[in-house]
Amino acid sequence: KDDLLIDISHESLIRQWSLLNKWVTEEADAAKIFLKLLDAETSYKEKHKNLLRGNELNQFWNWYSSFHPKPAWANRYSDSYNDCINYLKRSKTTAIRNTWLFITAIVSIFIIISLFSIKVYIDYIESQNQLALNYWQNSKTAADKNNALDALHLIAQSAVTTNENDVVKNLFINAEELSPVTCLKKMYAANAIINSVVFSADGKWILTACNNGDVFITD
Repeated sequence: KDDLLIDISHESLIRQWSLLNKWVTEEADAAKIFLKLLDAETSYKEKHKNLLRGNELNQFWNWYSSFHPKPAWANRYSDSYNDCINYLKRSKTTAIRNTWLFITAIVSIFIIISLFSIKVYIDYIESQNQLALNYWQNSKTAADKNNALDALHLIAQSAVTTNENDVVKNLFINAEELSPVTCLKKMYAANAIINSVVFSADGKWILTACNNGDVFITD
């Protein structure tokens, strides 16, 4: 009778001891994970399985990092503790190495693409500047042949082609030099000779007379 009362007392104590229940649960979970790791390591030895990776590796590694199993504890379930832990650590090391190799490859590809893009951009700028130079040289040739309008068109093409501000400023200076000649050629015939020019009293009008009999009033 006394023994029966003692047994009931022990059972009641166990049911009400929440910390003990927690320990029992943690022990059961840890043992379950360790046995899974043992199976994986055995399959690896038998060449039926590769190193751990992905979620499987993360599960085992989180258990190892948080539970900190010791050989004395593991020997209650298996004497292959060292082999299991070495298998787990080797899997983790390989996973870290593969991750770094992947990151290095991505960074290398990014650097190569960036360098290639920079090279393409530099080549494009150089080609545009060379094209602008060709336009300018052709404009000088046209100006020497008294083709002022063609020279202006070539200068405009050169200005919109280059990205160099100093070059554009110089092109505008050349254009200003050619503008008066171009305007006069548009107003008068190529063989016209201006005989006289008279300004109005208010300075708003110009009367121009040519040798061919043409008279122009310009605002």
